[in-house]
Amino acid sequence: MLSKSQAKAFFLFGTAVCSAAFIGLTIDTFQRIPGQTRQQNMNPEVIRGKHLFEKNNCMGCHTIFGEGAYYAPELTKVFERRGSVFIKAILKDPEAMYPGQKNG
Repeated sequence: MLSKSQAKAFFLFGTAVCSAAFIGLTIDTFQRIPGQTRQQNMNPEVIRGKHLFEKNNCMGCHTIFGEGAYYAPELTKVFERRGSVFIKAILKDPEAMYPGQKNG
């Protein structure tokens, strides 16, 4: 059985060790983020697309890289599957491509 002072010392030491581990892991995680997100490969078009995706709440229906809802098609490799002509047409006038359906 620990005395009151030993219990206090044990608690403080444990708290300090856990806090140090938490801070160290947090710093390590933040250092790894740019490499994991491939942020260095993001050009202005990619950044604009990301902002449009978020602004228009596309994630409410679509998924990209497995993130989002599953009500509408997966968009991760839509360019490879459909090509630039389809993407330009669907973004310009989705109603013309799928009349009478909810789009976007």
